[in-house]
Amino acid sequence: IITSTPDAVLTCKKPSVDLTANGSLGPNIQHSWLQSNGTLISQNIQILANQSGTIILEITDTSNACISYDTILISENKIQPLAVSSADQLFKCSDSTLILTNVGSSSGSQYIYQWITSNGSIVGNTNQGQITINKPGIYSLIVTDTINGCSDTTLTNVNPDTNIPTASILAPGKLTCTIQSIDLSASAS
Repeated sequence: IITSTPDAVLTCKKPSVDLTANGSLGPNIQHSWLQSNGTLISQNIQILANQSGTIILEITDTSNACISYDTILISENKIQPLAVSSADQLFKCSDSTLILTNVGSSSGSQYIYQWITSNGSIVGNTNQGQITINKPGIYSLIVTDTINGCSDTTLTNVNPDTNIPTASILAPGKLTCTIQSIDLSASAS
C-alpha cells in the first residue's frame, strides 16, 4: 500500500510529494518504485516524487518470490495565471496622480494581486486590481493563484514628461537717468 502526502498533486508551491510504502517489512522484503514504463526509480521505502504520472510500487518477498503491486497517479496543477496591466503611460506635468489597472488579468476569488515599484510611488493599498501612483517609474503587477501558488508578472512603465517648455527673456536694454523704463520681450518653445 502506498501512502502519500494529503493529495498527490504537484503545484508551483508544492513541487514534490512524499510517497511511503506501507505493508510488509523485513529482511526478505524488497521495495521497488517504478515509472509506468518499468524504469526503476528507487528501492527505498520512501521516495520524493517530483514528476507527474503513474508510479508503481512493487513489493517482493525474496524468500518465496511473491510479488504485490500498488499504483498511484501523481497529477499536476502548474497553470500560471495571467498578469496584464495598463499600457505604458506618460506622467504629464499637469498630473498629480495616475491610475494603473490590471486589464485582462486572471480574476476570481483564488487570485491575489500585488503591485510593487522600486523607483515610483504608490498611493494607498498595493493589494488590489488597480492602484494610484503619484510619480513616474516602473510598476510591476504580480498575479498569484492561491490554490497552486503559480504567479505571473507584468510591467508598466510610467515615463516622465520630458517635453517641458522653456522660457527665456531677451536681453533688455540698460536703464539710465534718461531711459527710465524698458520693454522686456520673452520667448517660449
